[in-house]
Amino acid sequence: LFRLIDKPFVGVDVLAARVTMDKEFTKILAQRAGVPVAKWVSIKRYEYEDAKNQKLSYDWVSGQLGTTNLFVKPSNQGSSVGITHVTDDSNYAEALAEAFKYDDKVLVEEGIVGTEVETAVLGNDHPVVSGVGRIINADNTWYSYENKYSTESTTTLQIPAQIPAETAEKVQENALKIYQITECSGMARIDSMLRESDGEVIFNEL
Repeated sequence: LFRLIDKPFVGVDVLAARVTMDKEFTKILAQRAGVPVAKWVSIKRYEYEDAKNQKLSYDWVSGQLGTTNLFVKPSNQGSSVGITHVTDDSNYAEALAEAFKYDDKVLVEEGIVGTEVETAVLGNDHPVVSGVGRIINADNTWYSYENKYSTESTTTLQIPAQIPAETAEKVQENALKIYQITECSGMARIDSMLRESDGEVIFNEL
């Protein structure tokens, strides 16, 4: 709209906005750029409405992803809205129902055990990457909607992140790759996980 009326604006263009709003497409492009992502299974609404679909089975999905630690989330949503952390089959069906309130496609992702970090990228043709910040959640919690916005949140931010320099550089390198392959412009924030088992930087969301 701003382009049609020849007005300057800050932020991504239509293509980047649409692509990066869809978590699955962003993950696919990140993989194309050589950036590791959490494994996932996508479920479309027509699959969800088929009671015999194997994706509705927690045991089947956790087997596909190789872990019982899962996150169920709408593919097109932000601010952790509609996301549920699932560790057994007791609330898997409920988690799917919650996510499908917000989208016609839901992702079930492997939960990455580790440290959550974030960085910003700013610019157009020659973007620059900011320093890295660390999100510190209380024990047995995650960066939920409540922990992001509630005045009672127990989450804190550590800026700059106290992580090895080479790890911070990898976070920044991955962020720039994702920013460019999704054709972002203006500015964006890229969230990643530092996997506890091997220190690998895993892209989370943009």
